Amino acid sequence: MSMKSYIAVKSCFAVLLTLTITETMQARPPELESKCVSDNYVTSCFEYHGDDFWVYDGEKDGRSAVVIWWTSYGRTGTCRNKKGYGTWHECKYDMKEGETVYWDHFTYDAETDDFNYISGTYECPISGFGVPI
Repeated sequence: MSMKSYIAVKSCFAVLLTLTITETMQARPPELESKCVSDNYVTSCFEYHGDDFWVYDGEKDGRSAVVIWWTSYGRTGTCRNKKGYGTWHECKYDMKEGETVYWDHFTYDAETDDFNYISGTYECPISGFGVPI
C-alpha cells in the first residue's frame, strides 16, 4: 500500500469513527439523575432535576414513540419522538417540585391519528434536586 493510499484510508477511518461517536452520543439521553423505564417499543426517562422527559423509539414500525404524562397537581402533556427508530427526543418542562409525575407509553401513527397504548403507568417524584425524594 502506498503512503498516499494509507493516508486516505486512515482519514476515512477517522471520519467514520467521528461519525459513529457522534451518532452514539446523540442516540442516548444525557447521563443525569433520572428514572428510566422500557418496554419493547418505547424507553422513557424523567430527569429529577430539570423536569425533562426523554423518549426513545425502539421499534422499526413507522410509528412515533410517545409519553403521555400528568402530574398530581393536574398538569398534563405529551412528549413525542418524531425522529424515528433508534433515536432519542427530549421535551423540556418546568414542573412544580414536591409533586409527582405519572406517565404511560404509546406509539402514534400520524397518518391515521392513532395512539396505541403500550405500557405504564410509571411514576416519579418531582424533586428538582437531582435525586428522588
